[in-house]
Amino acid sequence: MEEEVTGSGGGIGRKMAAGEVDLKEKSGTAWSHSYLNQKPWHPLSYPNLRRKWIAEQVHANHARRQEEVQREFAQEQEFFRQTALFSKKDKEKVSKENVGKEMQ
Repeated sequence: MEEEVTGSGGGIGRKMAAGEVDLKEKSGTAWSHSYLNQKPWHPLSYPNLRRKWIAEQVHANHARRQEEVQREFAQEQEFFRQTALFSKKDKEKVSKENVGKEMQ
């Protein structure tokens, strides 16, 4: 009966019967992966990983810039809403202060 568990292959069956299992440290190391990584369309090839990383960085920078622009626009709109409530004299005073800040 023990012979049936081990099979005719020998080594693998005995390890399984003894409870030993060989674990690969690195997954995806079949013989074909190095071949596939050389293909220009393979997602794990180094140039494609680099291209993907660059695209992610560009997207993150674009999103960060877009968020900053939206925040600045909201601040400007709030400023304009507040100044719309001022009297003419107060508006002139605020505009002079803003011109002075821009020149500095």
